Amino acid sequence: MAQHNVVVLNQSVPQLQEPQAGDSYLMPADVAIQGNLAITGTVDGADIAAVAALGATATQPGDNISTLTNDMLASQVEAEAGTENTKIMTALRVAQALIALNPALLNNLNAGAAPIASNDDSEGYAPGSFWIDVTNDEAYRCVDATTNVAVWVNTTLEASDLATVAISGDSDDLVAGVVQLLLTVAERAKLGFITVTQAVDLDAIEAVVTAATTINTPIVAFAGGGQGSATELLNGYNVVTTVATLDDSVKLPTAVAGLKVTLINNGANHLKLFPNATDAIQPESANVAIPVTVGGTITLLAIDAITWVQI
Repeated sequence: MAQHNVVVLNQSVPQLQEPQAGDSYLMPADVAIQGNLAITGTVDGADIAAVAALGATATQPGDNISTLTNDMLASQVEAEAGTENTKIMTALRVAQALIALNPALLNNLNAGAAPIASNDDSEGYAPGSFWIDVTNDEAYRCVDATTNVAVWVNTTLEASDLATVAISGDSDDLVAGVVQLLLTVAERAKLGFITVTQAVDLDAIEAVVTAATTINTPIVAFAGGGQGSATELLNGYNVVTTVATLDDSVKLPTAVAGLKVTLINNGANHLKLFPNATDAIQPESANVAIPVTVGGTITLLAIDAITWVQI
């Protein structure tokens, strides 16, 4: 079996020899081809024409890849949603997905004071942000970053920061100084016997209680007596210090159910206590006075809008 060397094809001589049956060709050097080379048939079973056509349409690195981007790459929305499982994720899309799933939080780890409501989303804070007050050794975590109403929770509370009730578990221990803040068990039991049939005006109750415990003094009785110009008393305690002449006068405020007035005569003479116009002090009729002796004390309760009774 003969062996023939492959020679450069653009040389006129030597020419390739006619292959003989069983011959093989050696390629001792690179082959340089000028012009078009037409190959037909198959090589190792592959269709040469089909392979050539595929190579001509293959996408090269420098070619336009818009088709690949639109059809095969995940969008930012799909990357951040984290549900797409059929498209390619680029490095950018991976980063966007990581940020969406675990956003970078703004923290303040070297603050000189506690955070306030305006340390909010406008400054870049978000729920989960940390704030460390290095001046007072306190740590806070943001639970709501809404503009101007941000909420920061102190995460370094100690037992000494908690009310006694939090330690004992007994609400009877909840006090501020010596003032009890909640009702005791016994006091709650007493309230159980009270039936409230209408809305309670706590402000009105406070005003009545405050007035009822106020001591109004000094009070000068009206000289010469009589109802019209008599010195009007107030709800609560009234200490008359001046009764210049016998039967100088004072009068009750206009009756309102629940009002309670206490009169103490510290003057030098007996005085007269009148009701307000059209009111009555039982058992007397309307506008009739009752006497109060020197050093005497009398307490009256208005039971309706026109009637006072001694208690």
